[in-house]
Amino acid sequence: AVVSTQSTGYYITNNLSLAQGKLSKMPGLDETNNESYRYLRSVGNTWKFNVEDVHPKMLERLYKRFDTFDLDTDGKMNMEEVMYWPDRMRQLVNATDEQVEKMREAVRVFFLN
Repeated sequence: AVVSTQSTGYYITNNLSLAQGKLSKMPGLDETNNESYRYLRSVGNTWKFNVEDVHPKMLERLYKRFDTFDLDTDGKMNMEEVMYWPDRMRQLVNATDEQVEKMREAVRVFFLN
């Protein structure tokens, strides 16, 4: 899935070919710009994520999850739809206001940085 905000022109999408096309234009992650890859390299692991190698059953699960998050069913997810889920946490797991706010901040950091 492609993830970003309306302001950058990227959206989370359930269209795999569109996602792959946008991902191929995005700068890649590696040990120079991603802490997880840096750790993997430090322990001798050379694994790298490849969107084209995602198992079909995993794609099916991701698409189902996408449909849950895509509130207006337009095939795109904007930041407002993403930010709905920290509030949903309150209902699902009886999260406190503090926990919901921590989740909102984590979502902002994850999607906007």
